[in-house]
Amino acid sequence: MTAIGITLLISINYKWNEKGLFLKAGIICALMKTLSPSAVIFGPMIAIISEALFIELSTQIIGRNMAGYIMGAVLAISWNLIQRILTLIIFYGSSIIEVYTDLANMMVFFF
Repeated sequence: MTAIGITLLISINYKWNEKGLFLKAGIICALMKTLSPSAVIFGPMIAIISEALFIELSTQIIGRNMAGYIMGAVLAISWNLIQRILTLIIFYGSSIIEVYTDLANMMVFFF
């Protein structure tokens, strides 16, 4: 879903050149998430705003060109993995890193 949203945002920004458009769209989408009938709201809201912020910062720093759009898209899509890792560390502590390291070592041993 992130890739579809990023593609739409970049397409709209390509035609409609306004500063802060990514961040405004991210805030509006995050606020719309509060209307969903789900119990899980804050994680996706943080992800939406963070992804919009990454795209906005990369286009402000690099420019509104292909390199800026690609760097913003890479950062935004990679945020999902980073947020998942940070959430696991917050919930389970730093020992979760050892569990996953041991699991990866076991997988290498079996294959």
